[in-house]
Amino acid sequence: MQIVTARATLSADGSTVTHSKGAWSESYPVAKLAAHLEFYRAMRDRLAPHDRSGKATGPGPYASSYADDVLALERVEKMARVLGAI
Repeated sequence: MQIVTARATLSADGSTVTHSKGAWSESYPVAKLAAHLEFYRAMRDRLAPHDRSGKATGPGPYASSYADDVLALERVEKMARVLGAI
C-alpha cells in the first residue's frame, strides 16, 4: 500500500491555495482557506472520543486520513499571514 501525503501551496502572489493529495488537487482563493481548514479539522476529529466536558480525549477513526491535510493547510495559513495575504 502506498502512503499518499497531502500538500498545500500558496501562489507567488498570495492569492491562491492549491491543495493536493495523490492524483486529486483543488485550487481556491486564499480567502476561502479558513473554511477549508474548518472542514478538514472537522473530518479529522469526526467521531473522536470525548470526555464528559466535551474535550476530545484521543483521535477519531478518521484522524489518520485527514491529519496531514490539516497540517499542510495550517502551514499555508501561517505563510499567508506572514505575507499579509489574510
